[in-house]
Amino acid sequence: MQPTERFTNRVDNYVKYRPGYPDALVRKLESEGLAAGSQVVDVACGTGISTELFLRNGYRVTGIEPNAAMREAALSQGFDVREGRGEATGLPDASADLVVCAQAFHWVDAEAARREFLRIVKPGGLIAIIWNIRLKTGSAFLEGLERLLVEGSPEYAAKFSGDKEDSVDVDTVFLPLVVERWTGPNEQVLDWQGLKGRLLSASYVPVGDEGFLGRLRAVYDRHQVAGMVRILYECRLYWLRAA
Repeated sequence: MQPTERFTNRVDNYVKYRPGYPDALVRKLESEGLAAGSQVVDVACGTGISTELFLRNGYRVTGIEPNAAMREAALSQGFDVREGRGEATGLPDASADLVVCAQAFHWVDAEAARREFLRIVKPGGLIAIIWNIRLKTGSAFLEGLERLLVEGSPEYAAKFSGDKEDSVDVDTVFLPLVVERWTGPNEQVLDWQGLKGRLLSASYVPVGDEGFLGRLRAVYDRHQVAGMVRILYECRLYWLRAA
């Protein structure tokens, strides 16, 4: 399956149950010169989760998304989203004050995307690569969830058990430009339906595997408090300024 099609049968769960991003991330970019109301291009915007962060903070956003089903879900939210890829957005030169790629830079051809991002960003504009990284330790629930994924998803164990950004050396990709870092906390508090939907939104979780869902339910039942479990994330921002 092509990377751009991996989430086609997971769009509903993706819309409902993927984590958003903290406003503190926007405040950080603003402290580095992002002006209110600037033009943001959200590359591989998916269903618009990262886009919503910038829209609610008053920015103009154009989304770029190659997957038709995800693009349709994004369009239903009422913002400008267009067909395109990280390597070929179809946008004019120097048309963005900020180029964002959230939770997707490990899916693109990094060198081609680098050239495209630098083409469409304005001189002195910002590029932001963002990941929500699910924490695997720190509570019995988080550790139990990680064990389930390693044991229940061969693809996760083989390809995705490491942090996503570890597969891309962002510093090297953007040389000689200097990449800076910022991290901030993020979390989801979920009931059973939310936890199930969150896991089924991931491309490596088997769809229709009742055995896996039964084991997931056992993890939930063991660790829920008042019907809720807490997934903790570290929101990681890599940002740079174009020459």
